[in-house]
Amino acid sequence: LAWKNNIFYFKGDNIVQIAKQLETWYDLDISFSKGISFSQTYTGEISRNSNLSEVLKMLEFVSDLEFKIDKNKLLILNNKV
Repeated sequence: LAWKNNIFYFKGDNIVQIAKQLETWYDLDISFSKGISFSQTYTGEISRNSNLSEVLKMLEFVSDLEFKIDKNKLLILNNKV
């Protein structure tokens, strides 16, 4: 139903599940640095009308993650390292 309402909807999703949605929607090639917790989960929703930088700022705000973009490549890093 989230796709019909034009939102990203996360309910207990880990960063891999979230990254898959972003990868598809924004046509990205996503990679993860060492030290990323794949057990941490997130719940929330973000409008798909938001641009990528807004989405990443929201995700940085609620996580210990940092996002680096280079063209269509997105690197997800652990911000606590």
